[in-house]
Amino acid sequence: MPRLYVLGAGGGVPTLHRQTSSYLVEGRRGPVLFDAGTGLSRLDDPLFREMVARSKRAWVLLGSCGHGRIAGLHWLPSLLPGLEVTIGVPPKGRSAIERLLKKPYLPYGRDAWEENLATLRIVELEPGRTDLFGEPVDVRMLSGPEPTCVFRVREACYATGCPAREETAELAAHASVLIHDSYLDSEDLEARPGLGELHATAGAAARLAAEAGVRDLVLGHLNPAHEPGRIERLQFEATTTFPRSVIATDMGCIKMSGVPEESMSGDLVDETDGVAEPAETDGVDALLP
Repeated sequence: MPRLYVLGAGGGVPTLHRQTSSYLVEGRRGPVLFDAGTGLSRLDDPLFREMVARSKRAWVLLGSCGHGRIAGLHWLPSLLPGLEVTIGVPPKGRSAIERLLKKPYLPYGRDAWEENLATLRIVELEPGRTDLFGEPVDVRMLSGPEPTCVFRVREACYATGCPAREETAELAAHASVLIHDSYLDSEDLEARPGLGELHATAGAAARLAAEAGVRDLVLGHLNPAHEPGRIERLQFEATTTFPRSVIATDMGCIKMSGVPEESMSGDLVDETDGVAEPAETDGVDALLP
């Protein structure tokens, strides 16, 4: 059963408890990474080193070129040695990434930096389905003040750094897991209403998950300015609408499978207390040791 690993659950700035956005999906031929924030550093964990050693290829899909999503790109040769690496970037994003892979950002130049990789490709993604060198990827572009790519790879859909949009619901239809932006809460919107054009609340993400008919919702791209109590309230807000909601936690693991049938009620959460308790063999799993 394929798994989703949370490498970095935070948005924008790393904190004591969270690195910035990066998630790993077990692909057919190697790891698929959603964003390359500082959470990418967790690939140095023995679990992921072993996974990389078994792989020939890896894919890195960038939702945008914002710093919190790309801060770990320079570490790719150290963390994915010997692999054929494909970086998928938003339309018109290739030039921005190419600039990062030159002096002075790489003191010895790109050629020396790439020596530890088998190959490196940078591909601008277009809306629709594409076969990205062996890995099927579905892409949607969300317009707005900060245009964002949202992705679906097999049973995992990823939409962060964006508000809750109908295009995402269509892309995520009946997915096993949706990772969605939950950067805001009601206090943020009251103080700065315009932020609603850039990010989502947990409640909006939950309504979208219910509309899309996904199995599990992961609340990601968490606000680094929120103290633990405010983060915990996000899950309460989401589970009111969508019981199978969980806050993304660095080094958390989610087993992906199909959407449960009505007859599988024993595998669903107990809605009497609003606390997600998925089965041990499916859905939101325990934290990694």
